[in-house]
Amino acid sequence: MQATKDKTVTMLNDYLKGVYMGVHSYETYIQHVKSPEVKRAFQDIQQSHKKEAADLAERIQNLNGTAADGPGLIDSIAGTISNKWKGVSEETAELIQEAIKGERMGIEQSEKLLQQELDDTSRKLIERIRHSAENHIKQLEKHIV
Repeated sequence: MQATKDKTVTMLNDYLKGVYMGVHSYETYIQHVKSPEVKRAFQDIQQSHKKEAADLAERIQNLNGTAADGPGLIDSIAGTISNKWKGVSEETAELIQEAIKGERMGIEQSEKLLQQELDDTSRKLIERIRHSAENHIKQLEKHIV
């Protein structure tokens, strides 16, 4: 049995807030990284997360729901991440490790959501986003020296 549309909208919105948190986290990484190559990688990944957010919002709307427009309470977590880097040396490796950690958290959230009863369209979207996060990790690992 599939989840009701309302339950699916709620689950997707919760997930969408996490994707927004990723977008905001990458903004912080981009502001602090010194390496132009790593900055470009962060920008590419941030754009990927923005596209995922748009796709999730569209799916929620197609289920007659209202998509979240930001991370909400999760924003305080992103603020904590941002504050962590104030006054701290901007070591590229540390920023990359933080980004990888965030991508792994996203994968964990994807896997939890995929254990729920989802319609095929929503399931395929979450699977695609999870696969993208796995690729982001591979992309980031290339920059670790």
